[in-house]
Amino acid sequence: MTVAAPRGSRSSSGSGDALASVTNALRLLKSFSYDTRVIGASEAARRLGIAKSSAHRLLATLAAEGFLERLPGGQYRLGITLWELGSRMIHGIEIRDVAHPVLEALRNRTNETVHLARLDGNEVVYLDRFESQATLRLFNRVGTRNWAHCTSSGKAILSVSPDELVEQVLALGLPRMTPRTITSRSALLDALAKGRERGYVISLEESEIGVNSVGAPVFDHRGVPVAAVSVAGPSPRLTVEKLPRVGRLVREAAATISERLGYRADADPH
Repeated sequence: MTVAAPRGSRSSSGSGDALASVTNALRLLKSFSYDTRVIGASEAARRLGIAKSSAHRLLATLAAEGFLERLPGGQYRLGITLWELGSRMIHGIEIRDVAHPVLEALRNRTNETVHLARLDGNEVVYLDRFESQATLRLFNRVGTRNWAHCTSSGKAILSVSPDELVEQVLALGLPRMTPRTITSRSALLDALAKGRERGYVISLEESEIGVNSVGAPVFDHRGVPVAAVSVAGPSPRLTVEKLPRVGRLVREAAATISERLGYRADADPH
């Protein structure tokens, strides 16, 4: 007497096998790193805990779809399809959307006004902001501009920009906004060097009397500085003594945004 298998048992088993294969494929792709650039069948089998023959089939399937590339020696490296998918994802990211919740959290931690700005020539343009909840606050609006050389946002971006870009800004002049504005080449280069070393830049009443600020650069997936995060407040409240602590918070926020944009600090000289 022949006993029929329960209806659907074969399809359920097949679904389980398919899910296991997908899981193994994803785990294998995640095995690649800056230290592990190529993987062969033996290594794949060891990492996944599967037979070498199964690893061979998995590698070949991923290579056929472009997720891996087979090398002459029989090993595999990441393929062009992953680069294409990554590029689509990166280009679909809007920096303002990524930064918005980070800026809000930074405002809540400092209770000072927080800005996101980008460089445009020798000016910065404010892309986003969260106001301080204190009674005395600042009112720079989104879309407004200021000179790069006298703002912590502008100096933060310039501190990690190519020398050619810094020279272009210098060539356009350094207008004086307050008695404390940096207007000399040597003083600006010194400020940029100090900011580059500590990871954030300060501005002490350089763009407006009675206002101090601290800014840090934001990098995209290519390691290019594309924006800056800054915290600004009245100088009696955002004092020189408070700036190092606030600077560390700003630097952390900028690093978080950079990471969400695809930046890897361990793969970049900045």
